[in-house]
Amino acid sequence: MITTKKGAKGEGKVSYDGWIGVRSYANMPETMNSKQLFELRRDAAMNSFAARHPNATEAEINANLQNRIMTPYNPLGGGGYVFGQYEIDAYNDPSFQDYDWMDEVTRNAIEHNHSLSFSGGSEKGSFFLSLNYANQQGMVRNLNNKNISGRINAEYNVKPWLKVGTNTSYVRTESQLGDGDEVFDKARGANPMLPIDYDLLTLNYGGYVDENYFNPLGTMRIENDRIRNRIISSNFLNVNPVKGLNFRTTFSVNYLDEQTFRYQPNDIQQAIRYSNKGQASHNRDNVVTWQWDNTVSYDTTLADVHRVNAVLGTSASNISRNYTNAIGRGFDSNLFGYHNIGASEKLADRQLGSDFYSSSLMSYFLRANYTYASKYYLTVTARYDGSSKFAQGHRWGLFPSFSAAWNIAEENFMQKQTIFDQLKLRAGYGVVGNQEIDNFAFLTLYRPNVSTGSTTYVPDSKRGTSDITWEGQRQFNIGVDMAFLNNRIKLSADYFHIVNDNLLLTRNLAETTGFSTSIENIGEIKNQGVEFTVDINALRTKDWEWNISANFSRDRNEVTKLYGDGVQFIKKYDGDHNLQKEGNLFLGESRNTIYIWRTGGIAQVADMDRLNQIDWQGRQVNPGDLYPLDVSGPDGKPDGKINDEYDRVIVGSPDPKFYGGFSTDLSWKGLSLNLVFNYSYGAKKLSYMYETLVGSVGRSLASVDLLDRWTPENTDAKFPRPMLHDGNDGAPSYNTFNAGQMDFSVQDASYLRLSTMTLAYTLPKKLVNTMKLDNVRFYTTASNVFCWTPYKGYDPETGDWYPPTRMFVFGLNVSF
Repeated sequence: MITTKKGAKGEGKVSYDGWIGVRSYANMPETMNSKQLFELRRDAAMNSFAARHPNATEAEINANLQNRIMTPYNPLGGGGYVFGQYEIDAYNDPSFQDYDWMDEVTRNAIEHNHSLSFSGGSEKGSFFLSLNYANQQGMVRNLNNKNISGRINAEYNVKPWLKVGTNTSYVRTESQLGDGDEVFDKARGANPMLPIDYDLLTLNYGGYVDENYFNPLGTMRIENDRIRNRIISSNFLNVNPVKGLNFRTTFSVNYLDEQTFRYQPNDIQQAIRYSNKGQASHNRDNVVTWQWDNTVSYDTTLADVHRVNAVLGTSASNISRNYTNAIGRGFDSNLFGYHNIGASEKLADRQLGSDFYSSSLMSYFLRANYTYASKYYLTVTARYDGSSKFAQGHRWGLFPSFSAAWNIAEENFMQKQTIFDQLKLRAGYGVVGNQEIDNFAFLTLYRPNVSTGSTTYVPDSKRGTSDITWEGQRQFNIGVDMAFLNNRIKLSADYFHIVNDNLLLTRNLAETTGFSTSIENIGEIKNQGVEFTVDINALRTKDWEWNISANFSRDRNEVTKLYGDGVQFIKKYDGDHNLQKEGNLFLGESRNTIYIWRTGGIAQVADMDRLNQIDWQGRQVNPGDLYPLDVSGPDGKPDGKINDEYDRVIVGSPDPKFYGGFSTDLSWKGLSLNLVFNYSYGAKKLSYMYETLVGSVGRSLASVDLLDRWTPENTDAKFPRPMLHDGNDGAPSYNTFNAGQMDFSVQDASYLRLSTMTLAYTLPKKLVNTMKLDNVRFYTTASNVFCWTPYKGYDPETGDWYPPTRMFVFGLNVSF
C-alpha cells in the first residue's frame, strides 16, 4: 500500500529532517601489486615460449628471456615485447611504491539532505507542504548531483457532498555526470607501475600505445551536464450525492523535461582517436505521461453484518515522448565548451536527430467486495485493457481475478480458545496482463537514409511481429495469518503458483532473414514457491521493547512451453553470432540459466594419453592448461570433439535456492538500535570482472588468486599457467582455453548482508517541551555495513556494473 503524507486536524505542525553522510567504496577485489604483476607477465611470456618451442635448449630459453622478455620494448624495433623501460626500473627499485590511479580520480563523497515540512488541518480540509534540498558528491571527482524539490498534498470539502484534492510535486535535478564510468574503468585497470601524469594521452602496459586506452585524467575534463525538471500531479474531484455513493474523477500528469549538454575538449586522446577536434552535443528530451480515471462506487452495510462495496470505472493513459539532439565537431578553442555549438568548423560532420512517438492504454474495470460479519471476505475484479502496442485484432485482453478470506478467529466456536489472537485463511486467483515492449513492435519500421541528394528507406534490424499480443500472468495463491500471545507473535505463510503464457521476449533471428531480432510471444513459464514471515515482540516493559522480524522465500521457475513444432530451446547470440552464456531458454529448465562448457580441470602429465585423443578444434591442451569436458555428440554420446552445439551444458542458475531477511529493533527509553539483514543462498553467477582479473597475463590488473598458478613445481595449483605470446615468434601458434569459457569461472553468489544499522536517541518529552518543541531525535545510520560472501566480483546482489558503496549518516529530526 502506498500512502502520502497529509495534514491532521488541530494545531499546525512544522518539521525539519536533515542529515549529512559520507560514502565510500565497500568492496574492491584484491589485485596484484607491481612486483607480482611483473612476475606474472614474465612467467606468461616464458610459458608461451616453452609451449611453442617444446624442444628448446636451456641456452635458447635463456636467450629468449634476456632478449625478448627482459629487454625493454622499443617502438622503433630491436627490443623486447613484454616490458617497458619504466616497468623494469620499477621492478628493480626496492623502494618503489605502486602508483594509485584510482585514488587520483575518486574520493570519499559527502552527501547532505534537508527537508522542511508544514502541515495542518480543520473540519473543512487538510494540507501538507514540504521543501527539500539535497546535494550528492559523486565517488568520481568532478561529479555532483543537486536536487531541489517541493510537494503539496491538500484536500478540501467545498461542500458536504463535494471534495477536491491534489498531490503535486516539483523536482529539479542538476547533475555533473562527466564520463564517470569511463574514468572509473580506466583508472581501475591502470598499470600500477605507470607514473601518474596528467599530460599523458593514453595509459599503457609494456610501453605499447593503445589509442583506445584513454588517460582517465584527461577524460575527467569532459563536461557532461544534465538538467531535469519534473512535475508530478494527481488531482481529484469526488461527489457524494447520497450516503455510500461516490463519483470520482482523477487526472494525473507526469511531465519530464531533460536537457543534456556535453563537451569533449579538442586536446585529449578522444579528439585524436575520433578525429573530431573537439565535440559538443545538445540533447533535449520531453516525456509527458497522463492518466484519467473515472469511477462510480457504492459502499453500504446491510443488517449490520453484510458489507458491500462495488466500483465501476474507466482509465485512459498516454505516454508521449519527443527528443532532439545536435552534434558539432571541430573547435579551435575549448573556451566556450558546449555553450556555442554553432562555433564548430566541421560543417559536414554536424549531426541532427529527432523523433516523436507515443503509446496509449484504455481500460474498463469492475471490482466488488463483500464482507459478512468480519468473518468472510470475497473480492471479484475484472479488467478489459486495450494497448496501442499491439496490432488491431490483438490489442484487447480480459483479466479477471478473485480472492476470498475466512477469519476463523471471529467464529463463535473460537471465542473460548486462548491460543489464537488471529487465524485467517486466504486464497486468490487472478490474471494480469503485460504489455511492456517497444512501441510498434508489431511493425517493421523503416527509416530514411539520405545520401548524395537522394533518399532511400531502410528497415531497422528488428523485424515486426504482426500477431504479438498480451502476455498473461495467471496466479493462484493461498495463505494463512496467525497471531499468538496477545498479538506478540504474528506469523504468515503463503504458497503461490504463477504461469506466464504468451511470454513476450526478444529473440535472435537467422542472418538469412535480413533482420537480427524480433519481439515475439515465445512460450510459457511456471513459477511456484512459498513465503513465510514472522514478527515477534520479544520484550515489552515500561522502558524496554524488543521487536524481531524475519522473512523467508523459496521459489522455482521452469520453462514449460516454447512455441513452434518441436522447439526444445531458444538460444541467444550476440551481434557477431557468438552463442551467449546467459539469456538462453531451454524447455524444462529455469528461465535463468548459465550455459557453458564444463571444465575438466587443469591438465597434468598423467592425463595426456587420454587428452591427446580429443579434437580441441584449433586449440591446444598440455600440462598446465585448462580444458573442457567432451560431454556429448550428434548421437548423444561423447564424440571426441569439443564444440558449442553438443558440449555446452547448463551448470547453474542465478536464481537463489532461498532468500529473505531479518531485522531487530531494540529500544530503551529514548534510545533505539535497529539492524536490518538480508540474505540469499544457492545462486550461481558469472562475474565478468573476476573473469578478466583471473584471465590476466600481466598486461592488465590481475587477481591475487593467480599467485596460485600452475608450474611444474606447483601442479596442484587452482589456476592454469598464463600465456603471453610473442607476435614476432615464427613458431606454430598455441591457443588455449580460458577460465571464462567454462564453469571454472562460475561462482557461488550466496551472501549475508547487514544492510542498515541505525542508532537513534529521542530527547525526553519533558525536556523537549521546555524548548517549546514537539519532538527532537538524533540518529546515525550505516548502510551496506558488511557483506559475507564467497563471490569474487564486486557484489553478489548487484553484480559487476559498479562496486558497492558504504555510507555513514548523521541526522536530526525536529518538529514543533
